Amino acid sequence: MTHGSLNHYQYLFVGGILGEILASKHVGSYFEETAQLLRAEGAKDVHLHFPNSLRSAEANARELVCLIQSLASSGPKKLILFCHSKGCLEALLALIEAPQLFEASVHRIFCVQPPFSGSSLMERRPGLKRSRVLSAAFRSGAKVWPGLRSLQKDAYTSLFRETAARSPSTAKLIERLVITVKGAKFERERVAWILKLSHRILNAYGESTDGLLSLRDQELPGFKVKELKVPMDHSDLFTSAKISKENLEFKRQVLTQMLSLA
Repeated sequence: MTHGSLNHYQYLFVGGILGEILASKHVGSYFEETAQLLRAEGAKDVHLHFPNSLRSAEANARELVCLIQSLASSGPKKLILFCHSKGCLEALLALIEAPQLFEASVHRIFCVQPPFSGSSLMERRPGLKRSRVLSAAFRSGAKVWPGLRSLQKDAYTSLFRETAARSPSTAKLIERLVITVKGAKFERERVAWILKLSHRILNAYGESTDGLLSLRDQELPGFKVKELKVPMDHSDLFTSAKISKENLEFKRQVLTQMLSLA
């Protein structure tokens, strides 16, 4: 995609869990640097959306449908979505709920580090005491926190497989629109400070991980979609140097790779 052609589309960034907090400039300026890079390349219609972290993925998906309807009604430009973490899950649920809207209004959906198969951190595993404690904390939180419940292992696997089997037209649309951008980081010393413990735990079980999700967690059950693999942790592409260990040039290179697939 060339500099001039970027302005042919609207761009919508859809955040993950705790995105409202990460968006603060005092915490991580979530999406801000990446959005600025996009604007610098010629994009004019760039929107940031931070779904309510307390709510379920289904509730946020319904809200996302309304937002896309509103943006689509503002002009003829189709949307390119950059979704991160739980935001990817909500975008896919929104597409399954409103395939005609996505067919008419969305050009591409980049799902960056998506928890489509849940998070391995919520699995019961023997061995490391820290792993058992962290897993128990996640699972206890999921009982009272609908947003966290959406990340339980294989929470939506059956829905995705059933959609692939029973709705061929929706399946084709998903496979045409969605590109998953998977992350895993092997240089432990370059993992963000907030991810070091979880990265160490998943690594100890032989998982290739971005610090929150394994590569296995980022698989989309039931569908064959295009993939891009990037050596990054869960914070690298969309947060500032207050959290991420990667610089602006890294973000520019990954964004360029993604846009070349748009």
